[in-house]
Amino acid sequence: MKRAHPADSDTDDDQNIGTTLTPFDQLPDEVLFHIFSFVSLPTLEDVSFTNSSPKFKIVSLLDETLGCVSDFLKKKVKEFVHMSPIRFEFWWRETTTYHEIAWLRDNQIRIGALDASISTWNHWNKSIFVYMLEQCDLTDLGQVIVDFSDFDDTPICLNNCNAAEAGIPQQAMDSIRSKLSFGDDCRLTLQRHALKVICDRASKTCVNVHFKGIITEGGDDFDFEFLTCQLVKLPLKKLHLELDAEDEDVPCLSQDDFAILSKGIESFIKLESLTLHIPGDCYVRSKSLCHLEYRGESELVSCECPLLESISVFFTNKKPGTLQLLSSVSHCIKKLCVTFLSVPYEQNTEQLTEIIHNMPLLEELRVSEIPSDVENRIPFCIKSKSLRRIDLVSCGDLVHISRCVCPNLEVIECIINRQPLPLVPVDDGIFKSLINLYYNNRLAKTLMFRDCPFTGCEVPGDCLMKLY
Repeated sequence: MKRAHPADSDTDDDQNIGTTLTPFDQLPDEVLFHIFSFVSLPTLEDVSFTNSSPKFKIVSLLDETLGCVSDFLKKKVKEFVHMSPIRFEFWWRETTTYHEIAWLRDNQIRIGALDASISTWNHWNKSIFVYMLEQCDLTDLGQVIVDFSDFDDTPICLNNCNAAEAGIPQQAMDSIRSKLSFGDDCRLTLQRHALKVICDRASKTCVNVHFKGIITEGGDDFDFEFLTCQLVKLPLKKLHLELDAEDEDVPCLSQDDFAILSKGIESFIKLESLTLHIPGDCYVRSKSLCHLEYRGESELVSCECPLLESISVFFTNKKPGTLQLLSSVSHCIKKLCVTFLSVPYEQNTEQLTEIIHNMPLLEELRVSEIPSDVENRIPFCIKSKSLRRIDLVSCGDLVHISRCVCPNLEVIECIINRQPLPLVPVDDGIFKSLINLYYNNRLAKTLMFRDCPFTGCEVPGDCLMKLY
């Protein structure tokens, strides 16, 4: 079916469209947009600037090609960009951020993902951030990342002519600054207002929230009750809550605060994935939760999640509750990630080995570590009748797999260039010759244990070791 030529239209929008007939001008929108779809949609890295006006590279690229054919195609390129929500990263650049946000506002670009992880929150970017939340299109917002951990409560006097040049009214900026009343409670005021605007304007679409902040002594700059009351408005499926204490030696929140958080988590009826990095202890009860990542001060008081099948924990001697948590959910876990933050006591690694051995459904295990300067490596033993995959890619100098007794194991993954390896080959010469063979022939770096056994490993001969 052919479309009427745009030159035949009497609308004002089409008055400047050329009359030259081209094959593209005859295509239906769905065919044109399918052709455009082979070009990646824009992200922050795709934003360029011409005469201080933001412009997506995808538009530039198509303008320089199809856009040179006819004005009609140039118009359709812009329509295509408006079809899909974009990912916008809020990085503070005084000379450009105002123009970015004004462009998003004026062109009614839908924001599908928002990342506001900036290095320092100062007097001006607080205001423009709130202005963006209130004025830009958030109707399709599905993911939000907000990091309030690096916060400057001191007002900074900057030249605000950039906002006016970008078309952002001075009156609007003044109104926001007055409304947020930047002062002693600046952090709490901004957090509350930003959360409320996001949860009100994206109440039907936002399923993923990542929130990071700092809690000072007394906890006066954070409000768990307000946080949970706002988040419950969302069809939340994934929540990442990371709160660090400004002073680790000074209690910043009471057990009542964490009880409020616990009740809030229980009220998120669609929640599937939860990450908690908090300076205290709470309980987690959820009828929908499938994945839990927990990093608390001592222990998770209670974990009652009937659908839970994946868990990530952080292992140190200061957190004895980690072993208790794993024991309480050992009957249902299929995926386990253990991250060593420091060298644990030998008795703790022995307990961890026993817990893993008693996980009847465990299929995947990931062992990782946070880099640290240590002289002694952690001897870690893995025993499991159900394990099929072990990921040691993030293991470095800290972890050493002393034994691996897994009769049904299919794959072990690790990094070849990281020395020493978490597994030690029985014959180092054979191991190196096989690796050189794979390198010289550009073959996939995959070994079978029957060809190159490793010390302490009792696994099937056809078990693969994948080296990256």
